[in-house]
Amino acid sequence: LPGPPDPLKTAFVRHSSTVICTAEVPHVLAIEPRDEFNNLCHFLADDDPVAGYTVSISQTENPDVVVKTTFDYDSVSLRVRLTVIFSKEGCFHAKVAFNGVTLHNGDFDCIVLSSSDAAMVHKNVRNHNICYEARLLSLHGEKLAKPRKVLVYVSPKQLTIKEFLLKFIPKRIVTFRLCPSTKFQFLSDNRYSSLPAFVIDDGSQPKVELMAKDR
Repeated sequence: LPGPPDPLKTAFVRHSSTVICTAEVPHVLAIEPRDEFNNLCHFLADDDPVAGYTVSISQTENPDVVVKTTFDYDSVSLRVRLTVIFSKEGCFHAKVAFNGVTLHNGDFDCIVLSSSDAAMVHKNVRNHNICYEARLLSLHGEKLAKPRKVLVYVSPKQLTIKEFLLKFIPKRIVTFRLCPSTKFQFLSDNRYSSLPAFVIDDGSQPKVELMAKDR
């Protein structure tokens, strides 16, 4: 029989390093409890499958946001469900642990959008001609002496950063695949300006740091 859940084997299902939520709308994340040998855990009638799970959420911007979290167990899928509701939009960092140990992929960021922004993002992602203006702060691991104006194109599968030479010749700087290995780190301070900054890292090419009002 499978043993008790092991936090180093227990993980979120179909998870990403950045979770997108909508303010005041419940967002459900599924956790698959597995033992130290990676077997799917089964629980007896007297067991409490959600005992030992904790979640801590820190805010990088708005201290007035109320965050409600609940754990429950789905006996059909044999998964623990974490439901999160944010009262307002903003950027957050979450850590989910079992018996005090962070889950295998339990350290991640949450971007919470307003309902209107969420609808706009879904619409824009389907349109490959939509882009966002940003400033490039670092490239190939080196800080730039002066931020460079760039355009960020986002599609369902990739994010491409371009700049325009002589204002009309497009030049691709870097492209990131939008997959679980690509991580976004949202920075709380920016020495260049008041614009929010963030880092993109896919683990296979140098990190890129940007700042943009549409972060």
